Amino acid sequence: NIEEFPLSFLPNNFGDGDSKWEQVSAFYKAWESYSSCLSFAWADQYDTKEAPDRRVRRAMEDENKKARRKARRERNEDILALVHFCKRRDPRVKARQEEIAKEKRQEELIKKKQSEMKKARAAQARESWKAEQEEAIANFEEEDRIAGRIRLADLDDDYDYGASKRGRKGKKKNKRQSFSEESDDENGGDQSGETGEAQVEEQSNGADIHDEASLRDSVDSN
Repeated sequence: NIEEFPLSFLPNNFGDGDSKWEQVSAFYKAWESYSSCLSFAWADQYDTKEAPDRRVRRAMEDENKKARRKARRERNEDILALVHFCKRRDPRVKARQEEIAKEKRQEELIKKKQSEMKKARAAQARESWKAEQEEAIANFEEEDRIAGRIRLADLDDDYDYGASKRGRKGKKKNKRQSFSEESDDENGGDQSGETGEAQVEEQSNGADIHDEASLRDSVDSN
């Protein structure tokens, strides 16, 4: 039907096994966008000429439009089902799908290899950076160590490195200890002297008492 399938819109050359994929793809794309150009007037349910008035005629026209839309939709669905049926079984389409799947797998492999290479380069860069940092730290430590030796060597020999402060603190501490010991000795000596004087005084008092008693005894005997 020329009216339903206008040659200016839908291709009618199905091609063969040697056809290029561009031609096959254009054929199926055109037929997958198919929409019938027929009026589907035979699907009308009512004859508007028999309508008694304008209101009934409009109601009949609305029902006929619904019937035509339904018939057109069914026709389009039938054509699209036929197109999909042929496309699923077309060996050219299957070969193209396999080719696309192969290309996709190859792209995935390439991406995977690129990702692995990128990770390897990143790991190598980290290791090299780590080695450089360790070497730099070692050099800094060596420079600091050498600089420390030079600074110590430049110092005077009579520098006591803070020992004089410690010595002064020790002398003060020893002085305080000796002073406390001397005060203790003096206190102890005073106490011992007082005790000795008390003992001497008691002995002298006892001797006086003894002499006085002897004198009395001699007087009484005379």
